[in-house]
Amino acid sequence: MKKALGIYVHIPFCVKKCGYCDFCSVADFSLIPEYITRLCADIREAGEKHGADCRVDTVYFGGGTPTCAGTRLIDALDAIRAGFELDEDAEISLEANPATADLELLKALRGAGFNRLSVGIQSADDGELKKLGRIHSFSDAVRTVAEGRAAGFSDVGGDMMLGIPDQTPESMARTVRAFAALGLDHVSAYMLKIEPDTPFGRNVPDGLPDEEQTAELYLNAASLLRGLGYERYEISNFAKPGFECRHNMKYWSLGDYLGFGPTAHSCFGGRRTSVEGGVAEYAAGRAYVKDRGPCGGADEYIMLALRTSGGVDLRVMEERYGLRFKPNAVISELEKRGFISVSDKITLSDEGVLLSNSVITELTEAFEPAKEAGK
Repeated sequence: MKKALGIYVHIPFCVKKCGYCDFCSVADFSLIPEYITRLCADIREAGEKHGADCRVDTVYFGGGTPTCAGTRLIDALDAIRAGFELDEDAEISLEANPATADLELLKALRGAGFNRLSVGIQSADDGELKKLGRIHSFSDAVRTVAEGRAAGFSDVGGDMMLGIPDQTPESMARTVRAFAALGLDHVSAYMLKIEPDTPFGRNVPDGLPDEEQTAELYLNAASLLRGLGYERYEISNFAKPGFECRHNMKYWSLGDYLGFGPTAHSCFGGRRTSVEGGVAEYAAGRAYVKDRGPCGGADEYIMLALRTSGGVDLRVMEERYGLRFKPNAVISELEKRGFISVSDKITLSDEGVLLSNSVITELTEAFEPAKEAGK
């Protein structure tokens, strides 16, 4: 039986790079034709190596802003079909930003097989969007979501950001309610992180909520989203039942996936690799693949599984890794204070999410070899 495989396709083009963004992306659209040609060649080559053993059940086109490449995205999807067996019900996700997609393009992409749309909205407040350096207004986002539905996308989600300069609990709540009013099936709520090598990192904007205020925004957003029918299934991701992103779940459950394009990562056959080089280097065939060592170990499983609502499965720890849970005083205190829940699985509460790095460290030290535990 062929094993399930996810494919990530990086489309690193944007009309304008946002001040907080440290993703690999450029505004030079002249590179798009050469870039897509190289991307398709790499996908076909991977298909020749692995297509006989794998079937693709999830595909994710991320960026950057994939819709900046227009219908050339279809070439890359066709290359996946040519190299791999693509499940009939495969989830094929596409990121889009308002002002970079219209009804005609969305209809073409839906007709080609894309079936899940994720719109980078970020806020329903135009002032907050301006402070982030976004090129769209909220009315643009409303139009994009409506056009996505009109194009035939039955699974439409949106990104929102927490910790925007001068964002208040009230403006955040208005954004959450506005997202729900749009009928979104999925909401990703990310806390703004200031990276050093970005315009925001070099010139920190005024009005940034502090760490405590951002934490409150997250907790309030999680509560509001839950009340509106969106369940948290991962630290930053909320969905109506049945609309969880299957592709992203591969990352958090250590499923096999291959990434294509500069900075894209793969976890395949127990090894993690990344594509090294910039956009121009990749398009010209000068990028290279770097081996980053093994993937799928116990510590990595704890770190990723704890991000999800499913949590760390104690049976998986014992059967897959030969490790048995041995609670200590710190773990007991975390449970007592409501940060974690311990049963046959260990999960984080919303409050525990804010301490996730510390909890991960404590959990990795709370397991011992099962054989020793049975002595």
